[in-house]
Amino acid sequence: MNRLFLSILAVFAFATSAFAQQTARLQVIHNAADQAAAAVDVYVGDELVLNDFAFRTASPFAELPAGVPLTVGIAPSASISVNDTIKKFTITLEPNGTYLAIANGVITPDAFAPNPSGADISFSIYAIPNARAEASNADQVDVLVFHGCTDAGPVDVYAGPNKIVSELAYNKASSYLSVPPGTYPLAVAPAGGSPIARYIADVSTLTGSAITIVASGFLDAGANGGGPAFGLFAVTSEGGPFIPLPPQQTTPKARVQIVHNAADPAAAAVDVYVNGELAVNDFAFRTVTPTLELEPGQEYTIGVAPSTSASAADTLKSFKVALPAGLYVVFANGVVQQGFAANPGGADIGFTIFPITGIRPVAQSEGNIDVIVFHGVTDAPAVDIRTGDENLVSGLAYGKNTEYISVPAAEYVIGVAPTGGNVIASYRVAGTALAGQSAVIFASGFLDPAANKNGPGFGLYALIAGNILRLPVAAESVVEVPSLPNTTVSPNPASTSVQARFTMPHDGSVRIRLTDLTGSTAAQTSVDGLSAGNHVIPMSVGGQAAGSYLMTIDAGTHRSVVPVAVVR
Repeated sequence: MNRLFLSILAVFAFATSAFAQQTARLQVIHNAADQAAAAVDVYVGDELVLNDFAFRTASPFAELPAGVPLTVGIAPSASISVNDTIKKFTITLEPNGTYLAIANGVITPDAFAPNPSGADISFSIYAIPNARAEASNADQVDVLVFHGCTDAGPVDVYAGPNKIVSELAYNKASSYLSVPPGTYPLAVAPAGGSPIARYIADVSTLTGSAITIVASGFLDAGANGGGPAFGLFAVTSEGGPFIPLPPQQTTPKARVQIVHNAADPAAAAVDVYVNGELAVNDFAFRTVTPTLELEPGQEYTIGVAPSTSASAADTLKSFKVALPAGLYVVFANGVVQQGFAANPGGADIGFTIFPITGIRPVAQSEGNIDVIVFHGVTDAPAVDIRTGDENLVSGLAYGKNTEYISVPAAEYVIGVAPTGGNVIASYRVAGTALAGQSAVIFASGFLDPAANKNGPGFGLYALIAGNILRLPVAAESVVEVPSLPNTTVSPNPASTSVQARFTMPHDGSVRIRLTDLTGSTAAQTSVDGLSAGNHVIPMSVGGQAAGSYLMTIDAGTHRSVVPVAVVR
C-alpha cells in the first residue's frame, strides 16, 4: 500500500522544488458503513492510489506532498479511471503535519436513519490534523476516539468508572489520551445517560504506539438497510483491517429506579441509603432516582431518612430487598405520620415500597405505547381507567399495578372513575410523540387534601425514559378532524427553526402550536388570509429545551399533529 501512495508523489512532480521538499504524513481510514461503499477505489489527481479499499480497513501512514491542493476522488471498486469518481474532496496538508483522513457517512442519506442530533450523514472525508503515528511518550499508549456512527447522538466514553470523553458528537474526534500499557474496560453511553455497550481494550503490547478507536457501524442495522452493526474498533499506525474490541462479558444486574410518590408533607424530601451509604440526597416528592445497579440476588437494605439526616442512623424506615437481574421501578408510597384519611378499601396506607417487575426499556412494537398503571393515592378507592366508554383498567386498588397494556401511539383522553362509577377527572396523553416507548402512569397526591394535612392534590403522572411528566387535565374530548394534506416538518430533528409545509384545502387562516409532552405551549404563530394551495410557514425553536414536542397545525376544519425533536 505504501507503493501506491508513492505514485502520488509522481503526480505532483511538476511542483516547484520548494513544494516538492515539503511533505506531510497521512493515514486513510475507511469507516463508511453504507454497503454501497463496502469497497471503493481512491484516486489522487488522476492516479489510482488505493484499489478495492475495503470498509473497516486503514492505510499505513505515508509521506505526501504538503502545501499543494490534493484532489481526492472516491469511485466504485469496479472503476476504470478517475472519470468514475462519485465524490471529490480537496485537501491541502501543512508541511511536516500528521493527519488522519477518515471516510465516513452514507452515499444516499435519505435511505438511512437520520442522525438524532441533525448532523449531516452524507459521505465525506473528515481530516483530523495533529494526528500521531506514535505516542508522545515512549512509555505510554496514545489513544484518540472518533465517533463514526451515523445514527447515534453524542456519546460519553468511560474507562471503568471514569468518564474519559464527554459529549462526543458524530464525525468528531476526541483529544489524545495518554495511558500506560494495559487492559481497560470501555463503556459507551448516550451523553448524560447510562452505558449501552461495554468493551475490553487491550493495549498492553502497544507501548510507544498511537491508535485510533473508531465507533463504527449502525446502532439500528434494521433501520439502515441491514448494514453492519455498531462496534468499537482499533486502528494502528501500520494500517490494515480494523481490530475489533471484544465485548465485555458482564453479569446482568438488577437495575432499579425509585419514584418518590409518598404525599405526606413530612416526607416532601428524604435521603435514601443503600446498605448504610447515602445513595440519593434530598430526594423530592414526584421525582425519580437515577438507575441504581444492584447485584442480582444479593440482599440490600434500603433506608429512608429525613432530608436533614447525617447518616444511616437517622433512618425512619428501612426495607430489605433481594432482586433477580432485570429492570424495576420501585414506588416509595404512603404516609409517615398519623392523622390521614383512611383508604376506602381498607388498605394499609403506612409508608412502604411497591416494586414493579419486568419493566420494558421500550415498547415491544414501534407503533405502540406500552403502559403500566400504578395506583398510589392513599385516600382513593379502587378505580377504572377509561378511554371513551371502554375500560382499559378495571378495579385497580391502592398499591397495585397493572400488567403492560399496549395501545397504538395516538392522542388519548383517559378518565379516572371509582370502580363502576362516573369519571371524576380526565387527562390528555400526547401519545403520537411516544411511539415505541414504554411508560408507567401513576396516580399521585390526595383526592381530598384538606383531610390529609393539606398535602398535594390528586393528579396523573408518567415515568417515561427516566423522566416524570405531569399529564395535563383534559378540558374536552379529542375531536376527530380530517388531516391537512401533504403535511411535513423539516428539518426534524431541528436546532434553530423548522418549516411546516402543508396544503390548504380552502382559503382561510392557519394556527401552529408547538407543545411539550405535558401539553404546555412552547411556541405558537398564526397566519391569516392564506389561499388554497401549498404553503411553508417557519417557526423558531431556538429558545426551546432539547426534547420531544408536538406541532399542531389547525386550518379551519383540518388539523395535523407532527412529532418534532429539538436538539442542542
